[in-house]
Amino acid sequence: MNQDFNIGNIMDEDEADDEESFEVTSPSGAKVTLMTIDELEHYNRIADRYRQDNSFKNISDLLELDRILTFEIAAYRASQWLTMGEDYKGRKINANELQKSLDIFSREIRGIKKDLGIDKATRDKDQGESVADYVKNLGVRAKEWGITRNKQAVRAITILMELRGLITLYENSNAAERKEFNANLEDIVGWLKDQFKEFDEIDAALRENQQYWIRTEING
Repeated sequence: MNQDFNIGNIMDEDEADDEESFEVTSPSGAKVTLMTIDELEHYNRIADRYRQDNSFKNISDLLELDRILTFEIAAYRASQWLTMGEDYKGRKINANELQKSLDIFSREIRGIKKDLGIDKATRDKDQGESVADYVKNLGVRAKEWGITRNKQAVRAITILMELRGLITLYENSNAAERKEFNANLEDIVGWLKDQFKEFDEIDAALRENQQYWIRTEING
């Protein structure tokens, strides 16, 4: 009859003492004993991937990576036992307890990753705007720039045509008519200044949007 499964066996390195075991060197240089060749291959595979994807510059970081790999192997081992319905020695498992342990291992892994700054949220923050977002926002900004310039062009042409009309009125009118229709030179200059204000307001709106874009990029 199979012995009852003990949840402590998941993390117990002494399990391999009475059977074939496999030894691997951790990132910090420590020796780790694993229970199967599959665990050995899994350990080396994820250890290599962690080091390829991240930069660990000091022993403290490497020791934390050791901890991650310990929990990764524990999670792998628990998953294997859940799939098989028994442990490596053929003993019954308590699926509920094993699943609870898996949840604990996952939380520990996420916590260490966050402390090391290699979790997804930290990576996304460090990377800032993605290429796709950059291209999308660039298109939006280019469109808004074009719209602003089109507005200014339309307004400039309108001002020019109205100015030409005022100049024609000035040239074809006598002093009394110019006074009646506000077509004296000082009237025309005053009118023109007012048009410039409206023209500048269009440009000011674009500059305000540009400042908002810059603030957004700086603040992430």
